[in-house]
Amino acid sequence: MQTKYESTSMEAKNKEKKNVSWNDGKTEGQMEKNSLTAGTAASLRKEKLDAKVEKLVSKGYTEIEAAALAGRPMARGIPEPICIITDPIYYASKEEIEQQKLLREQSSSKSGKNEANRYSFFSPTNIVLGVAMTAAAVGIIALNK
Repeated sequence: MQTKYESTSMEAKNKEKKNVSWNDGKTEGQMEKNSLTAGTAASLRKEKLDAKVEKLVSKGYTEIEAAALAGRPMARGIPEPICIITDPIYYASKEEIEQQKLLREQSSSKSGKNEANRYSFFSPTNIVLGVAMTAAAVGIIALNK
């Protein structure tokens, strides 16, 4: 008479196989690409961060500064998002970012009012040169007659 011992250290029970089916109705093989739906994830936290970033951008912060202040590791780029974790501004304090914004605003206001476009044809230098050349031409013509 032999008694059958069951293993207590390892589960020796036969587990039932689970049936798996994909969205395309297949039970085997790879899932077809046209049955996948891919998009950006939307959560309440993401929506709040997006709203906070937009609010900061409207106050005059750059997109990277606003993302850093909101605590987002990615800033919206033109073709794809930009990872700003490697950017030093991501680790800057709020005061440093505000100071940088203030300096940028001051420098843009100074340069916008006092400085003329240096590539303009009618710059003060070109006008003085034109008057001097006209006076020289009139003087040469007057001396030749």
